Amino acid sequence: MERILKGWNFVRLIRLGFGVFITVQSVMSREWILGFAGIFFTTTALFNVGCCGIYGCQPLIKSGSGSGSAKEIIYEELDA
Repeated sequence: MERILKGWNFVRLIRLGFGVFITVQSVMSREWILGFAGIFFTTTALFNVGCCGIYGCQPLIKSGSGSGSAKEIIYEELDA
């Protein structure tokens, strides 16, 4: 229940509105395959899930891994 009630932002509201709009339009025009797309968008907005689940598209952040110091990146300039 907390996943549905918390974390609302502008993009999530847009996804919910888009999903509800698609669902209503598909019912009115009796396009049932489009209705599945509308239901998909509505549920992803309600449960705040994306590509592969919650935080599916974000990179994993490993805490406490490595030696704790960042390595210096050396850049080399190339002449064209």
